[in-house]
Amino acid sequence: MANGTTYEEAIAGLEKLLSEKGELEATAAEKVKQLTAELAAASEEKEFDPVERIRTGFNNFKKEKYEENLALFGELAKGQSPKFLVFACSDSRVCPSHILNFQPGEAFMVRNIANMVPPFDRTKYSGVGAAIEYAVVHLKVENVLVIGHSCCGGIKGLMSIPDDGTTQSDFIEDWVNICKAAKAKVQAESKNLDFSEQCTQLEKEAINVSLGNLLTYPYVREAVVKNTLSLKGGHYDFVKGSFELWNLDFNLSPPLSV
Repeated sequence: MANGTTYEEAIAGLEKLLSEKGELEATAAEKVKQLTAELAAASEEKEFDPVERIRTGFNNFKKEKYEENLALFGELAKGQSPKFLVFACSDSRVCPSHILNFQPGEAFMVRNIANMVPPFDRTKYSGVGAAIEYAVVHLKVENVLVIGHSCCGGIKGLMSIPDDGTTQSDFIEDWVNICKAAKAKVQAESKNLDFSEQCTQLEKEAINVSLGNLLTYPYVREAVVKNTLSLKGGHYDFVKGSFELWNLDFNLSPPLSV
């Protein structure tokens, strides 16, 4: 706008003109109203500013959360002792803190494509291994929770990999193949289901493979045997607004639906 006039100032000026100039002809008044509406729409369509979004987001957190819970954050400054190690998908729609209302200090989290836990491998999956080792050995978490979700793109990608194993990406298909055993099971047992329904089945079956893979880590296995660590699977359906939870006691127990 000229001379530094903002959209808000321009709109206010036009509204003032309308209120003061009752003698304006109908056509002129209508034109001013149209211009006012256009200016208002332009104001709402301002370009997204990531820095401003981060700034306002942190300010809101500091005011609504941090400053209202100074005692909690004071304790957290001394160290952490989370009860959960959570594996969740990187999908922007399924943040565990929102879904399960985890508070700061409650859950040590690992997020990746399709919330998968790879088997023990010192080199290929050292990043995930380091997180598991730190959580179980040093933080001594009491629960490991693997959360899957509806409409998972990673699971759809796994189901879409051709039978000949042909890949078209640098990392994604190789990663989701961690749960190719789950895909084989779904294909064998759910031949009559359509592709979408098979993907839903695979979302849950892949979690069971991840729970099994957790037992390939010696410190996880030892803690489970000692009954100091439990392994749990969960599935969040954001279409239906439901959550399923089940345990792994070397055999799957009936799921708890919430």
